[in-house]
Amino acid sequence: MSSAIARPYARAAFEYAMEKNALPAWQAMLDAAAVTAEDARVIQMLSNSEKFSNTQMADFFCEILQPLLNVEMKNFIRLLASYKRLPALPDIAKAFKQQCDQKNRTIAGEVVSASALNEDELQKIAKALTQRLKLTVTLINKIDAKLLGGAIIRVGSMVIDGSVLGKLRRMMNFI
Repeated sequence: MSSAIARPYARAAFEYAMEKNALPAWQAMLDAAAVTAEDARVIQMLSNSEKFSNTQMADFFCEILQPLLNVEMKNFIRLLASYKRLPALPDIAKAFKQQCDQKNRTIAGEVVSASALNEDELQKIAKALTQRLKLTVTLINKIDAKLLGGAIIRVGSMVIDGSVLGKLRRMMNFI
């Protein structure tokens, strides 16, 4: 499903959760629902609408997510099922998190490096990006030995390629 389909549902959930001061609870529920919707067996079930009704699919999700659900969240799941939007749950959860991040003026990013960075190095990079972007930046480190050295930083739509591989590629374009 596309993010265009997910966005209105995420916005409605976010506005409701804001009104009820329940953003963390809704985020937890949506994250769990997204993981459920991404399971291969569930994907197969969701694509077999002849065998499973919308009500059965909603009941299935509500049963799995039961410890996290209140009445409003169950109604949200049932609404998604009635419009065959349960496959959009991963995109809805992502869009919901983005709205939470905007509200909190935070943004998540990643540093891809040839070898693992220690926590101090990650914190220094995050601090520099926080000052530059005027947003609180949180980073995760991913390893890609093909980079040879250096790192690629991705935060939102910004990409900073300081990898050795990236520098070699740029030099090859001049030759």
